[in-house]
Amino acid sequence: MLKRPGITLDRSTLSDWVGRACWWLTPLCDLVLSTVLSSGKMFADETRLPVLDPGRGKTKAGRLWCCAVDDRPWAGSAAAYVYSEDRKGTHPAPHLAAFKGRLPRLPGWTDLAKAMRDLLRHSDGLIVYLGDGRVEMDSNVVECAIRLVTITRKNSLFAGSDDGARRWAIANTLIQSCKLTSVEPLAYLTDVLQRIVSGRTKSHELHRLVSWNWTQTASALAAAA
Repeated sequence: MLKRPGITLDRSTLSDWVGRACWWLTPLCDLVLSTVLSSGKMFADETRLPVLDPGRGKTKAGRLWCCAVDDRPWAGSAAAYVYSEDRKGTHPAPHLAAFKGRLPRLPGWTDLAKAMRDLLRHSDGLIVYLGDGRVEMDSNVVECAIRLVTITRKNSLFAGSDDGARRWAIANTLIQSCKLTSVEPLAYLTDVLQRIVSGRTKSHELHRLVSWNWTQTASALAAAA
């Protein structure tokens, strides 16, 4: 995009900009995660994220864990990503410990035999929607959120470091949450960064900047201007 007007930027400069932006956005990302975990029900999944492993000449298998909730049209919808350096269950445990609701179904990419075993093992979770009208019949919200990562992974190949992977999780959290609430990501991130960096939005007011509240906040400010 920048090459069109003849602007060439070094990759390290772009990486530094992303890092600084994600530093400012971290509290907002944490708020999205805590909001998802406070929901009465959510979906969870994880996927591989290759991360450059300096000194070994190859990548290591990091993981992106995703927790998502879709409560449209009566409440907000969001997807929150958390990076871990491996697949050990000890990594998501501290986050999931705060979740007290229902986890209806964990999707998996399996062959038919494993799918049948999963069906038997998760039979109780698969029929939760029959007794709770808030629960969806499928887990499309988290599967779509994970698909975003797999498509991006094909283009970028790997994250340059663990810090880079964590920034990947922050960016995905805010962008995917925008998509779930029909908010244009570029306009949202531009406005949110300006408000946070300038101090116009204080730390105790961050709830106004989550994507499902942002449209209302922007409209109210425009009307008052």
